[in-house]
Amino acid sequence: MPADPEVRAAALASAQRQLQWMSARWVRVVLGFMTGSAVLSLVLEVLDDDRGWRLLPRVGTLVVFGFLALQPRLLRRRVKALSLDDAG
Repeated sequence: MPADPEVRAAALASAQRQLQWMSARWVRVVLGFMTGSAVLSLVLEVLDDDRGWRLLPRVGTLVVFGFLALQPRLLRRRVKALSLDDAG
């Protein structure tokens, strides 16, 4: 946690803005659509081709989308921690 109250307040405001953006409905819809597309691509690749190395981009896509799905929870924790530090 930043010791300087101004830096902490700026970090809190930044985390709140990021959380607001991540919480937008369209982000969840796009994330769901793209995850579904990645899963479909992965399934079709497994059924169509024997070369496993071609699966790596699809698996990487799923990892990135998993990170994007967890990011709001991490931001909420950060906002809570910065808010508690600010109140205490």
